[in-house]
Amino acid sequence: MLIGTWDYEHLPSVPAVRHSMDCMYDLLTGPAIGWPKADVTRIDNPANPGDLADRLMTVFDRVTDVALFYYVGHGQDDHNGELCLGLGNSRLELHRRSTTSLEYRSVRGALHHSNASVKIVILDCCYSGIAVDPKHSLGSSESRANLLLRRTDQPEAYVITASSAYQEAWCETDTEYGRKPHTYFTKYLADTVGQGVPQRPANLTLGLLFKAVKERLTAKNLPTPQMRSVGEPEGYIFTRNLAPSETRNDPWETNRRLEAENAELRAQIATRGHTVDGEQSVAEKDLHERQAVVDDLQAANGISSAELDSHLTMKSVLASLASKREQPVQPNSTQSAPQP
Repeated sequence: MLIGTWDYEHLPSVPAVRHSMDCMYDLLTGPAIGWPKADVTRIDNPANPGDLADRLMTVFDRVTDVALFYYVGHGQDDHNGELCLGLGNSRLELHRRSTTSLEYRSVRGALHHSNASVKIVILDCCYSGIAVDPKHSLGSSESRANLLLRRTDQPEAYVITASSAYQEAWCETDTEYGRKPHTYFTKYLADTVGQGVPQRPANLTLGLLFKAVKERLTAKNLPTPQMRSVGEPEGYIFTRNLAPSETRNDPWETNRRLEAENAELRAQIATRGHTVDGEQSVAEKDLHERQAVVDDLQAANGISSAELDSHLTMKSVLASLASKREQPVQPNSTQSAPQP
């Protein structure tokens, strides 16, 4: 479910929110992520809390795979330190914020009751870090994020915020070169998905994507986004990596390629090695040592340049055997054999 509020009665209106809302919808339903439009519910400019909390329950009740909640707009904290997501008629007075806004605890409650296997919250608003900051708790030292994550009883859950608990989220205020203004977090999120991330696999997990977005935002001295997760933070594949294929780095694909090359080398060494006395056992020993490197790579799910160099050394063994095979036999039996 996507909720965005850009027109306000008592708070400043934010045109950039409208464009970020459209941007997020297009991102989720576009080719990189590819969610069906029928599965994405968007609510534009809700004026009052009304039955919003119950609509959240209804939407997430029927989800069994991925439940995602996204909000963009004004964020405020109430007199209890709870996060309030701004609506059209939200009030600025501290004691009226919770009664005129969508309380974040309603979002948390809807996700708690959902049977979704993956639960994601993305908050692009001021003070959104309240949702992940352990200093802001519900009667204990446990953070709001951990309360959400623990209550889901699911292997994967994520809370991502555009700012810290004490920080405003920023947005563009004017149009540059004919482009519509956006909130910075959603803009950088969409740009990162659209451009891809070099030196990363063909598919990006939510964790890898968040790291790339965070690096780009902090490099521009923009508010630092926050993230809390349970399960495997690198586990859920969120989008295809649209970076050029030659710039990507997929450790698993490299492992598969190395295995195929090793199998070919093994077969060739077995065929050629018997033509050189004593070389067969040396070649086999060297091959086993190189294979151990690949086994270690698979265990670690990563490949270093040194390990790749050791793999290439296998090819030099084969080249040495081929050279020996092609060298003519020396007539002088006392002459030393060529060095391997």
